[in-house]
Amino acid sequence: DAGNRVAVLLNGLGNTKYEELFVLYGSVQAALQAAGLALHHPIVDEMVTSLDMAGCSLSLLWLDDELQALFDAPCASAAYVHV
Repeated sequence: DAGNRVAVLLNGLGNTKYEELFVLYGSVQAALQAAGLALHHPIVDEMVTSLDMAGCSLSLLWLDDELQALFDAPCASAAYVHV
């Protein structure tokens, strides 16, 4: 369904441990699934950081068929590579 598919990006800001990000992602995943959303290709990583900054950012992208195809397409940039 186009109304319930969502891509999830949990970005660590530089000084947040991956263990903490994955624990947080578990809560995010549970909350989104409880809301009836289907998660597509969740990403937990450090992509846009600041030197020794603690914390994270959470981005959600609601997907239709066109956006999902674009999201899944190969790309390479300074902050992200998807093959």
